[in-house]
Amino acid sequence: MRWSAIILAARVIVLAAVANGTAAGQTPPAPQPDAKPVLEWRVLGPLSTSSRSTYYRAQLEVDYLAATGGERAAHLVFDAPVDFEGRRYDWQPLRADSTGHGDFSSAVPGAAGPAVFYAAALVDSPGGPALLKLSAVSSTRVWLNGHQVTDILNPIRELNTESVMVPVQLTAGANLLRLKVSQGAKKPAQFAAALLPRQTPAQLILSWLPFLLVAALWAVVTVASTKLRRPVPDPHPAGRLVCLDALRGFDMFWITGGGLVIMLLAEKSGNYALLEQLDHQTWNGFHFWDLIFPLFLFIVGAAIPFAFAKRLEAGGSRRALYAHVVKRSLTIFAVGLLLAGGMKRIGLGDLRIAGVLQRIAIGYCVSSLLYVHLSVKKIVWLSVAILLGYWAVMALVPVPGVGAGVYLPDLNLANWLDRQYLPGRMYQGTWDNEGILSTFPSIVTCLLGVLAGVWLRSSRAETRKTLGLVAAGVASIAVGWIWNLWLPVNKLLWTSSYVLVAGGWSLLLLALFYWVIDVKQWRGWSFPFVVIGANAIAVYAFEGFISFREVAARLAGGPIASAFGSYQGVWLALVTYALTWGALYWLYDRRIFIKL
Repeated sequence: MRWSAIILAARVIVLAAVANGTAAGQTPPAPQPDAKPVLEWRVLGPLSTSSRSTYYRAQLEVDYLAATGGERAAHLVFDAPVDFEGRRYDWQPLRADSTGHGDFSSAVPGAAGPAVFYAAALVDSPGGPALLKLSAVSSTRVWLNGHQVTDILNPIRELNTESVMVPVQLTAGANLLRLKVSQGAKKPAQFAAALLPRQTPAQLILSWLPFLLVAALWAVVTVASTKLRRPVPDPHPAGRLVCLDALRGFDMFWITGGGLVIMLLAEKSGNYALLEQLDHQTWNGFHFWDLIFPLFLFIVGAAIPFAFAKRLEAGGSRRALYAHVVKRSLTIFAVGLLLAGGMKRIGLGDLRIAGVLQRIAIGYCVSSLLYVHLSVKKIVWLSVAILLGYWAVMALVPVPGVGAGVYLPDLNLANWLDRQYLPGRMYQGTWDNEGILSTFPSIVTCLLGVLAGVWLRSSRAETRKTLGLVAAGVASIAVGWIWNLWLPVNKLLWTSSYVLVAGGWSLLLLALFYWVIDVKQWRGWSFPFVVIGANAIAVYAFEGFISFREVAARLAGGPIASAFGSYQGVWLALVTYALTWGALYWLYDRRIFIKL
């Protein structure tokens, strides 16, 4: 345990030295002289939200979008009034100051209290790539030429900043920039927008240097830790693939503190392309962050053939196996309910039934029972039937008052079914990310993992197994993006095309980890991930009860964090991750594996 503490401290010191060294040699960049602030706006509002349970992705926005021609309405007539909830709203002119900052309350009378405003501006451009700099006090959603490009609520919350950079593609001529800004009881609807040239190749290269340096130093410390760590028995039983634990740990690394460290470094170094990937797509499309949940569900499925074979080979009966599956599923589901708030709210009507762990529990339970009862061929055909059936239902079954084949927020069939039949509190107010209808294709994500696990358990040569996973992954991604032409890739709806795109990347990552770790036996670099993966669901659950961020602030905040200047957020994120990983290593070192 003495060496583990030294190793952990070395890792934190190394990464902190990189952050502090960068901070010492770099001051916050001054506003670029070639930035072009957006000055002339038209403002609509205030649209009151006092009678709404939520105004973030709620019916309010849907009603407005429908009134103005839908989300893809690129040409908006600013002089035309908008009728909303029996009241007519006119567009009011607003001129921002010379830096691009504006305040909606100065343009619209009576703009007090919770409300939503919309603003629109025409931006002339010769066309081409650019950076859109946005500043806001509260949640802001942004459309460019009718396409939603960002929602800066998440970056504001995670990065503790009031401005973000968004890479955009401008067309030649006038470009329509449209904002939705939420005003709270204490947070005014203030904003700023400016366009900057896209980074030069030299700037892009420099933005990656901190990550290359961190990776190199981390590799040195990891190799040293492998040499210094006292020998311990391998906790992995014979026949168990280490790559599954490592890949599970890699997946959980991003949501247990590691992702925040990378996000903060990307923001500080100006690596906006990477920063964009570390947040969910606001609606249609696919970012790296959209892979984290389905990858975990995929790994849950991949472990099923190995776990069940072990139980059956040990003489366990199918009846005992069924009991284990049901018990584990109910336990995971119950923990999910607790993490969602449990019974601390007023009554059952405020309990969130849907959720991440709840979806994992359902996927695990159904996939386990199907694996026991169906052949591989039948599982494949059933998966295809579910994906095609989900597409058919979403495309052909009409939503009352809207019609069929609509995939906009709140106007699609999946969201409508949640409003009608999903009890309890919903994450988006009027529908849930893990709602009723989208649960069916999420089961296919788990079944893809089951099929991958069956393939890895076969007697085929290791090279053939690896190439088979790669071929299946490439084919899945290709089919998913082709399908996107008719059915958008969308995580919040868990569309069939999204299942294939996320499943394809999961297959490729599994192939890589399997080949490197279990075939070539290059395992030293993966040890930090294995430690996380050995107690993956447990650490996810612990995050709901133990705030490692708060502990980090108490231990290393205040004057200690202030010594890092503008990089104190990076320092606190590193300490948070070190505490999380240290707790997991303490469990791993004592062979304590918490199984839900």
